Amino acid sequence: NSTAWFAQYLGLYMNQISKVDLLSFFNNESEIQQFAENPENLALLANLMLPSEVSKFYLNLVFRNNSNVNVSSLPDSLVCFIDGTSQTLSGQEILSVIEKVNQVCEPGVSPNATANGTLPTEDPTDEQLQLAVYLVGQIDNFSVSTFHTLKQTAVGLSLSQVDNIDGNTLEQALPNLSNVRGWNIGQANSIVNKLLQGGFQVNDTNRLLGLGSLIVGFPSNQFQRINPEIFINVISNTRFVQDIRRAPQSTRTICVLQVLRNVRNPAATVKNIPSGLVEEIPPVLLTSNLSLIDVNNKEWTPSQSAVFFEAVVRSNNNFETFSPSVLQGFSCGAVKSLHNTTFLQLVQAMKGKGASLDEGQLVCISARLPSDRSQLLLDTLPVDTLLFFNSTDFRSSPNCQDFFRLVGKSNINILRKGSARRQNILNNARACLGITGRNLRKESVTILGRLVCDLEGSIISESDISVLDALKFCTSFGNNQKKAIENLLINGTTKYGLPSSWSSMTFQNLGYLPLTFTNSTLGQVDKSVLFEALPRFIKKVKRMRPAGEVVILIKQFNLRGRSNNATCTEGVIAPEDINDLTPAIYDAAQLDLCLSDAVLKDYVLQLGSLAFDQTQLNVLKKRLLQVYRNGLPENQLQLLGNISIVFTAAEVSSWNITRVETLGALMNQPLENTMVRSIIARFLQLDGNLNAVSLKSIGGANLCFLDQEQLKTISNLTDAGALDLSTCSQQKKRLLYDLAFTTLRLQRRDPIPFFQLMRTYVGGARADDLRFLANNSVNMDFATFRGLDPEEVKKLSADTLINLLGVYLPTLQSGVNETVVMVWVASHPESEVRKLGLTGGIPGILPKLKITVFTISQISKPSLSFNKIPTDEIRVARWLNSGVTALKHQNHGLFPQDRCCPYGVCIFSMYPHGFPPGAPVS
Repeated sequence: NSTAWFAQYLGLYMNQISKVDLLSFFNNESEIQQFAENPENLALLANLMLPSEVSKFYLNLVFRNNSNVNVSSLPDSLVCFIDGTSQTLSGQEILSVIEKVNQVCEPGVSPNATANGTLPTEDPTDEQLQLAVYLVGQIDNFSVSTFHTLKQTAVGLSLSQVDNIDGNTLEQALPNLSNVRGWNIGQANSIVNKLLQGGFQVNDTNRLLGLGSLIVGFPSNQFQRINPEIFINVISNTRFVQDIRRAPQSTRTICVLQVLRNVRNPAATVKNIPSGLVEEIPPVLLTSNLSLIDVNNKEWTPSQSAVFFEAVVRSNNNFETFSPSVLQGFSCGAVKSLHNTTFLQLVQAMKGKGASLDEGQLVCISARLPSDRSQLLLDTLPVDTLLFFNSTDFRSSPNCQDFFRLVGKSNINILRKGSARRQNILNNARACLGITGRNLRKESVTILGRLVCDLEGSIISESDISVLDALKFCTSFGNNQKKAIENLLINGTTKYGLPSSWSSMTFQNLGYLPLTFTNSTLGQVDKSVLFEALPRFIKKVKRMRPAGEVVILIKQFNLRGRSNNATCTEGVIAPEDINDLTPAIYDAAQLDLCLSDAVLKDYVLQLGSLAFDQTQLNVLKKRLLQVYRNGLPENQLQLLGNISIVFTAAEVSSWNITRVETLGALMNQPLENTMVRSIIARFLQLDGNLNAVSLKSIGGANLCFLDQEQLKTISNLTDAGALDLSTCSQQKKRLLYDLAFTTLRLQRRDPIPFFQLMRTYVGGARADDLRFLANNSVNMDFATFRGLDPEEVKKLSADTLINLLGVYLPTLQSGVNETVVMVWVASHPESEVRKLGLTGGIPGILPKLKITVFTISQISKPSLSFNKIPTDEIRVARWLNSGVTALKHQNHGLFPQDRCCPYGVCIFSMYPHGFPPGAPVS
């Protein structure tokens, strides 16, 4: 009897309502509208946070057929979703809404600088950015007063809006614009260029600090001209560091190098570089006597902390105080002198610290721990270490459940899915739990934890329903797993209910399970829910899966209507509607028809970040070339993103690539080899240099595509830090090694830091350099070893390899098919090969014995037992044992050693049942 029924009867339970629930209360939407407009209901919503699709639906009901709604009086929980309506607002209403948005739409975040001069650390969410784009897009004229009102919402400015604003206005509005969080590189670059064109100069500390968050758009070629003294003065400013961290890596690198190259004592200055910029410090400057207090709680990269880890461990054994970024520099070479008890204390200190360790580090820890695992307190160790224990030793041990419960909490993805080790762990866990059938009880699922990611689909189908809660943390699924998971979810018996009842919050709670959905399941979910939930889900998946897999996934999320090639049927693409779901809604034809030139120019950065397929990308390329008939300007090149991959090397050869941030933006894309070479060649042609800044932007893998003459022009190679050169040819590895060695040779006085500095270049090392490393027991991990030059490695003795690999020696057995191992084995005697625990090698020297040619005719069914073999055959067996390693058949040629039993008796495949009488064998 009352349209205030929501407030009077549902109350706070409205927080749990879905759009399907809301519709189920009424016969049609016009009935709901009467309830939506009720003041009591609106007052209730002021204290709630509805699912976003429900908020947008409710807000549209309020506005429907009612043009007199006072927008500023809307509940705070609804005003943040006004971009989801089709309401037309006046200029004054827009500014009123913006004032309210700045107050309420960023919970717990002030739009202004905090008391200590820093900005809140969070960037705006995608939803907040879309709201800002919608609101600012309705403003035509911008004054200094307008920017004062806009505050944080100014982040919604388009590139064309910036182009139309007078540079003087922008400079006067700088106090507001410099405090805006979330500027993208395109926006910031446009604003800064406008300022520079108007005569703005960074000639003192205050001018640089005054740019605030706009520093991300400062062109590198102008940035490196700033007086180094200014950088030295601002490098410790908290607000400056916070802002420049969001800038391209080239900008950060220039800043740090300008400081370190213009002080008297760079090694001492390293201690004063703030945490947010230490990753730009050249590793060679980390070899001085740094103490724990100098490096602790700073955000080092693993390759940096590996350089100083030995020095820190030597000077401080209070391992509990080591920060995660220091601990991740752990290496077996750095701790080789630690007593086993002390080593165990170090490993235990890593527990719960969140230090990210790679496979090589975990293998080392496992090898150094006592071989009697029963003496270890397993729950005191980092759980990832247990992945490299022999799980077979635990399958029937009394504490096997404790062991596999801990393994289930590890990052199982350290091991390749489908690898023998990973499969063995699961099999041994099942044996421990006594699982013989396909039905897993809840207790077993709980113990298995992340190991359930490898369960077969048939087991998933028959297991306790709690298996879904474990599976939702898995980031990939096989086809039979997908089918089993989807079948469990669509029958409605899980806590998630039927797909038709799902909300965007349901999708969030499903974790990665939507990876298993087909169109059959998605078709049952309300479309408004999909439009809210899937963009967030796709964005999450993009951080975990390769780009190609994301494109396939989006094709799976086919949300397209009936398309034709003549008119736009999916709806004109508005700037605020561009998100990660756009490729699933617009096929190539509709993308071409529904995307305006204005939106393409203003939002090429956003479009280039989406997982479009090749045909869609070609549409965007075609349209850009139509818009920019005289060629793409450089400020657009660095925004292309994925669109760059459909250009050709010939087209690239005319691009204007003069700035290193443009080079870096292009190098971040999965380009063809010819494209990479063409882009770098163009950069060099336009007076670019191969120095530390540009090398970081290019990256090691792309560097390998350059020819040797280009590589010879590199300067300051080692200042670029660790570069992955594993894909380089052996000649290029040698050239780069020589460049690095020339700079770092004086560091040989400290062999472990020297090895860590040279580690990425060591693939080009000569045998003598490898002997130096072996003599100093660097404990080279197998990933590094397999990248060495096989021709140089084969010059090393077995004893040298034992010293070089140290605790990693057993890993040779699993790497016997690697080229470097095969070449070494083939070039060394059997006795040397056996020292490494391997088989094969060059047979021993033949004894000086008279070899008799004989015919096996004495027996019809020869036995392999020596006491039944005729005399001549016994003699042959002795020769084989003494070094003769093959027999020769008169018609079938030589039979090599690997066809012989260990005692020298050969088994020939053409005689599976023994030698027949008269078999001619010599």
